[in-house]
Amino acid sequence: MANFKLFFGKTTLIAMVLLLSAIVYVRLQCQEPPNHQGHFGAVHCAAFSPDGTKIVTAGYDNTARIWDVESGKELHVLKGHRGHSAGINSVAFSPDGMKIITAGAWDYPLDADGKGNIRIWDAETGKELLKLEGYKGGWCHSAAFSPDGKKAVAGSMEDTIFIWEVDSGKILQKFEGHELVSSVTFSSDGKKIITVDGNVSSILGDGKIVRIWDTESGKELHWFEEKSWDKIFSAAFFPDGKKILTINGKSIYDGINRNFSSGIARICDAESGKELQKFEVKHELCISAVISPDGKQIATVGARDNTARIWDVESGKELQKFEHKPGTNSTSRSIGVNSVAFSSDGKRIVTAEDDTVRIWDAESGKELKKWTWKIGYWLN
Repeated sequence: MANFKLFFGKTTLIAMVLLLSAIVYVRLQCQEPPNHQGHFGAVHCAAFSPDGTKIVTAGYDNTARIWDVESGKELHVLKGHRGHSAGINSVAFSPDGMKIITAGAWDYPLDADGKGNIRIWDAETGKELLKLEGYKGGWCHSAAFSPDGKKAVAGSMEDTIFIWEVDSGKILQKFEGHELVSSVTFSSDGKKIITVDGNVSSILGDGKIVRIWDTESGKELHWFEEKSWDKIFSAAFFPDGKKILTINGKSIYDGINRNFSSGIARICDAESGKELQKFEVKHELCISAVISPDGKQIATVGARDNTARIWDVESGKELQKFEHKPGTNSTSRSIGVNSVAFSSDGKRIVTAEDDTVRIWDAESGKELKKWTWKIGYWLN
């Protein structure tokens, strides 16, 4: 019996030591080491500052990071988002370049003050300025500043869309009618917003209705429905405010499951919804597009084919293709490009693909700058 107790005691002690060692090892591996530069999770989105001298990136590690384009130096790390569900899904500079908005996802436990998945930051210092109230939880997929920078809007898994005053965080307007909102942007004059229902985290979600709203009254002005099996992934106003662009996932039914292959770009009249132009954007699952500042081109990304592409709006012709080589640093080994954005002069684009962010010349297709990191898991 004595030998058994001795053996049991030693075994328990060894097990405890091994467990504690494993915990310490995991924490050391997961926590960000001092002086580290770069993300620890997949990069979901990236955007230029208005003057083109900086970019901001954000992703699964719940941080946004500001980078100097010329030197490649990391300037600030924006920390504060919590949870491991999806990280930060949307990021943008204000029109004057002085602020940044981020939209992310909560996981339990929620922030003690019951808010935190949409935040405003000082772009010069990296300091958090505001947590925008309204949403009770869930994922926020899209957030944007108004053209004058005084307002912000964001869409989430809830059935209400809010517009906030940026300086105070006061709710100025709310729009009700969607079940989920996967995409939301302002018109160039700030008088309207355009929204898409459906959850982009599930390509089999609804995503059938685009709505245009008056930002002052909160009134729904128009809505357009996709009646085929195709799904609408994103929508945006052209710079003139007279046309809208929607990106639809082309639906293919194999007899068992419904999948989405290449995308369809539709350009419609913003008042009547009449289709003015349509062409195929040949990606493996195109889920997002942005319009160039002059309205003559659109840039799209493929969630499964590792490319971004630029298309001529008038002809539908592919003008340029930007290919990310398969990542070697990512633990998830994603094969898709997650986001694309034009610079304010339209001469460059920035793309994000899990462990790599690149800046490209929009006309020649030449890679101008690259950031790459070894990504994995982390603890908040």
